[in-house]
Amino acid sequence: MGEGILLAPGTPLAMNEIDVSFYSDGVKLNGIIYLPSDHNGSERLPAIIVNSGYTGLNAIYPRLFAQALTQAGYAVLGFDFRGCGESEGIRGRLILEEQVHDIQHALAFLREQGTIDPDRIGILGWGMAGGLVVDVASKETDVKAVAVLNGFFDGKAFYKYAFPGNAFAELERRIEKERAHRVLTGKLTFTNPFESYPLDPDTANVVDDRLRPVKNYEITVSFEIAGSIMRFNALERVDRLDCPLFVAHGKDNRLHPIEQSERLYQMATVAKHFHTIDGKHNDFMTYEHPMFQELARELIAWCDDVLK
Repeated sequence: MGEGILLAPGTPLAMNEIDVSFYSDGVKLNGIIYLPSDHNGSERLPAIIVNSGYTGLNAIYPRLFAQALTQAGYAVLGFDFRGCGESEGIRGRLILEEQVHDIQHALAFLREQGTIDPDRIGILGWGMAGGLVVDVASKETDVKAVAVLNGFFDGKAFYKYAFPGNAFAELERRIEKERAHRVLTGKLTFTNPFESYPLDPDTANVVDDRLRPVKNYEITVSFEIAGSIMRFNALERVDRLDCPLFVAHGKDNRLHPIEQSERLYQMATVAKHFHTIDGKHNDFMTYEHPMFQELARELIAWCDDVLK
C-alpha cells in the first residue's frame, strides 16, 4: 500500500509487510499484517489491530503505530474500512455501525492466522475509531486489551460541542431531510467530508500539511454518516467491558475534548490506565516527534503488561 507520509524519508522500516484481504458482510477489505523484521515464522505473536479514524485509511495512523509496535515484538493488522482506500464498498459511504462490523471481522480473520496467538489479541482505535473499539470489545470476549487514543464516545455530545447553539438544531433538521431524501429516491448525498465532521483550526492545518497528500485521502463522504454519529454512544456499553483499558488523550485537543475520554475512564470498571498527552489532536503524530515516542513507550509498556 506504499509508505505513509508520516514516516520521514529514509526512516528504516523495522517491520515486514504482508498484504492481506478478508470479508466483512460480504465486502472485501484490504489491509496489511505488519511483523517484526526478525520474526522467523515459528513463534505465534501477540497482535494489535490498529484502527484508523475518519476516512479509515491504514496508510496513516495504523501504519505509524505498526512501526513502533513491531519493534516491540507485536504483530499488527491495519486495514482500510469499507468504502475507503483500497477496500471495496460504496466509496465514501462511512457508517459507524458498519465499521464496528469491519473490526469484528478483522478480529475473526486475525485469529485464523498461523503467525498470531489467538489468545493475545488487542485492539486500538484512533480518533473516531476510539468509540468503535470500545463497542467491539464490549461484544467480543476474545479481545484481551483495548486502547483508545484521542477518541470521542458519545456522538450526540460530540455534535453539540462541534455545532454549538442553533447550529445543532439545524444539523438535526439536515440529518432528517437527508434521510427522507434517501428513503424517497434511493440516492446518497455526498459532501465535503468536513461538513459532517468539522475540524478545529489546529487539526485542519495538520490535515492540509500531512494527510491530504496521502493516497486515497481526498474523498467526498455520504452525509449519512452524520446520522450514524448522532446515534453512536459507546458509553452505553462501557459496563460490558471485560478486558484492560488504555486511554490516552491530548490535553489541548480541540477536535475531541479530553472530557469524553475522562468520562469513559471514570465509567470503566476494568483494570485501566490513563495517559495525558502534552499535545492537541494530531500535531504530534509523526514517528520522530518526542510526544509520539512517549505515547508509544507508554502504550507498549501497557501492552507488555496485559498481553505478554
